[in-house]
Amino acid sequence: MKKLKQVLFSFLLLSTIISCKKETVVSDNYVPIVFIHGLYGCGDSYTQLIQYFRANGYPESKLFTYDWNTLDFQNAPKNTKPLDDFIKEVKLKTGYEKVNIVGHSLGGNLSFNYCSKTEYAANINRLAWLAPYLPDRSDIPSEAVPTLNIRTNTDYVVEDTSTIPNALNVVIPNKDHNEIASCEESFIELFKFFNDGKIPTTIIPESENVLISGRLVSFIENNVSANNRIEIYEVSATNAERLTTAPSATLFTDAKGYYRNFNAKKNSYYEFQVSTGKPTDRPIHFYFEPFKTSNHMVYLRTFPPQGSLLNIGFNAIIPFAATQGVSIFFSVSKTILQDRDALTINGNNCVNTTFAAKELNTLAYFMFDNNRNSVSDYTSVPLFTGVQSFKGMDFSLPANGFSTYDFNGRTLHTYNWPSASKGLSVAMFY
Repeated sequence: MKKLKQVLFSFLLLSTIISCKKETVVSDNYVPIVFIHGLYGCGDSYTQLIQYFRANGYPESKLFTYDWNTLDFQNAPKNTKPLDDFIKEVKLKTGYEKVNIVGHSLGGNLSFNYCSKTEYAANINRLAWLAPYLPDRSDIPSEAVPTLNIRTNTDYVVEDTSTIPNALNVVIPNKDHNEIASCEESFIELFKFFNDGKIPTTIIPESENVLISGRLVSFIENNVSANNRIEIYEVSATNAERLTTAPSATLFTDAKGYYRNFNAKKNSYYEFQVSTGKPTDRPIHFYFEPFKTSNHMVYLRTFPPQGSLLNIGFNAIIPFAATQGVSIFFSVSKTILQDRDALTINGNNCVNTTFAAKELNTLAYFMFDNNRNSVSDYTSVPLFTGVQSFKGMDFSLPANGFSTYDFNGRTLHTYNWPSASKGLSVAMFY
């Protein structure tokens, strides 16, 4: 009898321990989310939304971005096998049988094609679209997958914003095509949809211990490679000069392009210098506003792979020179719009019909001395005229000085490196 009691006690104790372990594993109860970017994008299109989700209890281990090559935008959305491989990996990492998907713009097209296949739709818990580009808006891809369609009434990229039958349709007014994938209002609708109507907080708390990590991908094509070198320097808030000769940290990418982790000072400005190690690839210097909270979505972009049409095009178009700098202004999460936004670069107004008309969906300005006369003409570079989202401006940037970007009341400086040997600078605004 005594032995029986001991056995029963041991059984109850073991059951309690197992029960506690199970509760610990699933305590957050959040289905993993896979975010799919749109044309010309990559994972950092979702930086703001992911920060919101983290502020509401989602751990980093439940939030995933799927990076894909949108350069072949006619055929790439039809190739759903790589996305399925990625989702299988997410399921394996998290232990969940299904995931939620968020698809923006052309990423909506890819996710539509994915969920249209019955065997793939079985992996999806819920599907959400943000201003999706859908050739067919007559129905959702699978009746078995609850679908949310968020759109705006001021979208000049996806012009067909009609209601989609059998989806939950939500209109968020007065947002641009990219802003709809980053704004607070979209986050609220996504969170409610994924969490049975629960209302989230939209306050992103600041961190005392700021950890930065992210991924290195090639521009537009989103190719990845190992052993890219990232040197991180703390820089002056007034002229972007490095405060120390030696970097604060030196990191290397793994085989999938990820780098981790840098402990940043909360109120400091940083330069991330990226070098691929390939002799013909120039360095790229990324400049950021101070990080207020931990962020694992700090993406860095390299030149397109050597031999690719994009790489050949960049080197043919941009006049890299020993006495001139080359810079890029990049607004990650919203379009620069005339009559709404203010942007001056070195005191020059850069918001006008040439560069910021609503139909252009401008996210980035490439600035260099296009006609090689060492004078800023502030005119459009013709080869960028037909390219959506990216504009070229004739802008003379003498090497070894610095540039000042004032964007909607926010100020950031970049250093003007001798572009022939030291590459180009990028001002990053989220």
